[in-house]
Amino acid sequence: MATDAFVTTTLNYSVDNGIPPDYYFYEPDPSVQQNPPGTDPQEVRIHNAWSQRDHFTADREGFEIKPFDDDFDQFHDDELIQ
Repeated sequence: MATDAFVTTTLNYSVDNGIPPDYYFYEPDPSVQQNPPGTDPQEVRIHNAWSQRDHFTADREGFEIKPFDDDFDQFHDDELIQ
């Protein structure tokens, strides 16, 4: 039986309070009702989904899992990683 590999982390969600999430780079008018993004931290499990990669589609889940070349190991070379 395969193990269900996962990591646990905290993701910052936005509170659904009927006010669209927004972010100001200045002090808004005091009458503005704010709903800053990421104010609802939730502990979640993020699962290894490689075994189910053919199930996910961008149209249905909003993402796809695709193979990638991970041969690169020269992270110490600043010129190569730029």
